[in-house]
This record gives sequence, structure tokens and C-alpha cells, in this order.
Amino acid sequence: MDSILRKNIWIKYFIFAVFCIVTIPCYARNYNGHNKDLKKVLFGNNPTATFSRKNFDLLCKAAYLTIDYTSQPNGEEYIKSLQANGIKNLPPINAITFSDNYRHERYTHMGWDVGYIEVNDVANWNLRKTILTSTVEKIGKFKKNEKIKIDAFAALVYDIHILGDHAENTITTKSDRVRLTSEPEEYKGQVVSPTSAGPFNNPTLYIYLLYHTQRLFRDQKDTFEYKMLENFLNRNKDYFLKSSEPVLRAVDSTSLLVLNNDYFLKSGGQVPYKDMQRLAEKTLKTLSVYIPKLLAREAFFQRAFFE
Repeated sequence: MDSILRKNIWIKYFIFAVFCIVTIPCYARNYNGHNKDLKKVLFGNNPTATFSRKNFDLLCKAAYLTIDYTSQPNGEEYIKSLQANGIKNLPPINAITFSDNYRHERYTHMGWDVGYIEVNDVANWNLRKTILTSTVEKIGKFKKNEKIKIDAFAALVYDIHILGDHAENTITTKSDRVRLTSEPEEYKGQVVSPTSAGPFNNPTLYIYLLYHTQRLFRDQKDTFEYKMLENFLNRNKDYFLKSSEPVLRAVDSTSLLVLNNDYFLKSGGQVPYKDMQRLAEKTLKTLSVYIPKLLAREAFFQRAFFE
């Protein structure tokens, strides 16, 4: 009798454990996960040179405070760490603190260049951005002719973070992040121009990556690595809009693409989230091939991590 009772108890524990695994929401990449992504994209999968761990740690802390911090206890510690290392123009931690931890992405993950307005700016986005840009400026010791690259490099760090969240987070919070790339459901029933800017000129993460890398590597546009990177981003920015049988229709004397996409035939025209995750991972891997070689030729990057 006792053995039967014990068996029933174990069965109940097992059912409860399975229930927890299935129902507990999966969150975006954690601090260490994002740092791992950043390290790979900045220095490659197997960096041969020893880089400044100190400055990389400062960059990681600044990125966390800018993008993911809400009200966690480590916020004050990270701000003080940045200040102790000579980084100026940092806001007090209470100026960027808010309580919506679970859905925080809607206030900080919609794009580096996005302007949040009124109630949607609970994270104080423009003030947060100064944490990352001030840190980048400090560690890179930028010359006068390099100033434009401060914002561009900070934006690249941001974009890498968002890619990681697209790769790991769940579909539950997908709408809280800037779209990775254009998707058919946005265009269903519409005759649209084949561009990731979308029907309302709402840029995707791919469009931002093209813009930020163009500014950051403005002196390297003729290099093999830049051309390969740009080609990859252009080739995949409309990945989910590609049609095996594109149809052109004249609209107001202009030829526009009428989407005839296989994704319309399944899941109500929506892209399976696992496909989105695979593309995000593929993008991170591709960036880690070309970005390190491009950055290695940038003087500010050498000063930041190799002097």
C-alpha cells in the first residue's frame, strides 16, 4: 500500500514538473548570453589577439543599462562601475528605472533610432542612450573625424542585442521588439513595393543594420568584407517576402510586387516563429564572420580593445 502511495506521489510530482516546463514563459537572452553574442560579433568566434576585458566589461554593463535594465538591484552597481572608470554624463539610476520587467522590451527594443513618446517613454530612452554612447566614446578615444562612428558603433551593439532576443525569446513578446524583417501578414491583401520599409515606412532590424553599418564602416565600402555583409543584409531583408513566382501589376503607372508567397498558405499567412529564430541566429553567425575583420581596421576599435 505504501509503495502504491509513493508511486502516486511521484507521478503527481512528475506531472507538476512537466506542467511547469510547458507553462512557465521563456524569457529573452540573459546578461551572459548577450555578452557572448557581442563578443563573437566584435572579435570573432576564435579571437587570436587578447583584447581588453576591462573595456569589454564596461561596454557590456552600459549595453545592459541602456537596453535591459528596469529596476533590478544591480543597476546602481553598474552605474557606479562606469563612473569609477571615468565615464561621464551618466544619468542617476532612478531616472531610468521603471517597474514593467516582463514586458520591458516595448519601451527599449523597438529600434535604436526610435523616438518613444508620452506614456511609451517610461524608460526615458534618449537618456538611456547616453549611457552607451558615453561609454563607447570613453573607451574608443574618438578623434574629431571619427565622431559619427560613436553613435554608429553604439547602434551596432544595440542591434546585436536585439538579434539575440529574436533568436531566443518567445512569440509572446515578439510585438514588443522591432521586426527582424518584413513578414507577409503585414502585406496580406495589399499591393506593396518590395521593400522592408513596409506599408507605413516602419523600418526593420535589417534596415537598421544596413544603415548603422554603412555609417560605421563608411571608409571601408570597397572592401570584400563590407560588400559581403551588405550583400547578405540586402539579400535577406525581405527573406519572408520572397516569392517563387513573383507577380507584377501596374498600379498608378508604377510596377509593384504583388506578393505570391508560400507563407500565405500556412498559419493564416504568418511566418512560423521558429523560422524567425533561425534567421536571427543565421544573421548573428554571419555578422561574426565579417564584422570582426571590419572592426579590426578601425582605429577607435584598436584603441578601445588592443592598446
